[in-house]
Amino acid sequence: AGEADVSDVPPKDYIRVRSFKKINVFEYDSLTYTFIGFNLKKTLFSDARTRKALAYATDKEQLIGLVLRGLGSAAYSPMAPAGWTYEPGVNKYPYDLKKAGMLLDSAGWVVGRDGIRERQGKKFEFTILVNQGNKEREKAAVILQWQYRKIGIKVNVRVMEWSALLRILNSRDRVKDFDAVIIGWSLGIDPDAYSIWHSSQYPLGLNFIGYDNPVVDKLLEKGRTTVEKKKRKEIYGKFQKIISDDQPYIFLWYPKSITAVSDRVGGLAKPGPAGLFVDMEKIFIKDK
Repeated sequence: AGEADVSDVPPKDYIRVRSFKKINVFEYDSLTYTFIGFNLKKTLFSDARTRKALAYATDKEQLIGLVLRGLGSAAYSPMAPAGWTYEPGVNKYPYDLKKAGMLLDSAGWVVGRDGIRERQGKKFEFTILVNQGNKEREKAAVILQWQYRKIGIKVNVRVMEWSALLRILNSRDRVKDFDAVIIGWSLGIDPDAYSIWHSSQYPLGLNFIGYDNPVVDKLLEKGRTTVEKKKRKEIYGKFQKIISDDQPYIFLWYPKSITAVSDRVGGLAKPGPAGLFVDMEKIFIKDK
């Protein structure tokens, strides 16, 4: 309608918006990832073998195809490929149901008569929380529900209003009232990840899953106090490898940023992680 000059474009609308006249559509990599975060304070997810089994049972390519219409790439690390500290040599847990089953067997989860795994009389069942209105995450949760059923795990999906979800994640409880959540992080240009992963950031910080690893704590402290770029890259490379080995999150995808801009807007920056409007003083409206 010409009432806005700029808009993000959901993957489902990408093809349609590209056909609009007087609109330029930009597609570029971002410093963003979507993930499943497990409540590590709950016994169900305290064993790394269980988390790794779920990672092997996650068909990320199917998720990207169905949810993002292919406009993204599989995620494996707490840092995005568009960032200068990204470490490609982390464990990637390729889709492998056989390995997933073997890990669950070793952790004591055996398939019951109804096809659901159980241990000491308790079924392997958990609930994934997603925020209402985010159709991509809602769809991903339903697909994961189906994927995990293949290895004998029952998943429930609970869609919540955003503020209600935040109350749970930000609570002061020693053990927060959730099993798992699908959510995402938009990272800054600087790679400092202290606020998300340091143990001091639980329960009131962004480390709402309760991740606690003394080695990671030291790396994060060293990373934010080191100036030399090469040394920082080494520090955050080690950090990413440890997180991948622990799998407190299952990293799902790195989405493409898709932005539609009216052709009357000029002075845009080259598409990249910092966005199109990084040099705001250069933006101008063209004469009709």
